[in-house]
This record gives sequence, structure tokens and C-alpha cells, in this order.
Amino acid sequence: MVAETPLVSKVFSWRSFFSVLLLAFAVWMGLKIFLRPSPEEQIRRLIQGVSKAAVQRNLPKTLSYASHRYSDDMGLDYQTVGYLVAQIYRAYPKISVSSKILGISVEGDHATAEVIAKVVGTASAGETEDLLSVRGSDRFLITFEKEEKAWKVVATKKPPQETE
Repeated sequence: MVAETPLVSKVFSWRSFFSVLLLAFAVWMGLKIFLRPSPEEQIRRLIQGVSKAAVQRNLPKTLSYASHRYSDDMGLDYQTVGYLVAQIYRAYPKISVSSKILGISVEGDHATAEVIAKVVGTASAGETEDLLSVRGSDRFLITFEKEEKAWKVVATKKPPQETE
């Protein structure tokens, strides 16, 4: 048994130890709350995540950013998009993505972002193809909703000024 001196018992009592531990926990929780990214920053990170997953040709990761309720103005749903993305990943060993966020609007658990995006696939023989050309536009209005505390893409469409 270690002998306890009066100094040690005063400086390092269990009460002070738990007080310091409680204070450290309170500071950590405060930082976690105050340093949490804004909803706009979370949306930016989601868009970057989708781009990174596409470049890596990681189908599960790519689809993890979309809601199972996804639909778009071309009539595609979550399952169809998953099938098409898998076909694209098979056909193009290299994918490059560039995007520019023009604006983000958040209202509660709903958000929209206007984005200019370009996705280019490079086939084994070196030919490249603009994979979004079928849409006829590189501008998208993306709708997001919070699902289980995470933002998910629920819809994409052409911005109103570009609809025909």
C-alpha cells in the first residue's frame, strides 16, 4: 500500500479527479456541439463524398449518399440508378468528376443545391465520354433530406430556367 501524504491527498483527491474529468467531458461536448459543421457544410461534404466515391468507382459508397426514395426528372429511381452506375463502373475503368456548387439553401431537414457537374468516363482503349450528356445539361438542382441524422439525396432535376 502506498503511503498517502497530506499534500497528495489534498492535490489528488478522488473528488478533484472526478471534477477535472467532468470538466473535460463538458468541454469536449461543448466543442463537439459548437464545432459541428453547418448544414451547408455538411451538404458540401456530401457532394464531395459522392464525387470521391465515383472516382474510386465504389458503388456501395456512391449509393450510400442517396435515399432509397430517390427519384429524378428522367423517371429514374434508387434501384435503377444503382444498376446504371454499376454498368458505368464496369464500362469505364477510369471516372473523373468535377463539380461547382452555385448555391445551397437549407430549411430545417430539407435542402437544395444548384450544382454544375461534369462526369467523364475513360474506356480501356482510352476513349472518353461525357456521362451526363444524356441529361442535356450539366446543371442540376439537387434536393436533400435528413434521414436518421444524415443528409441524403432524394431528387435531382434540371433547374427551372433550363426545363423545356
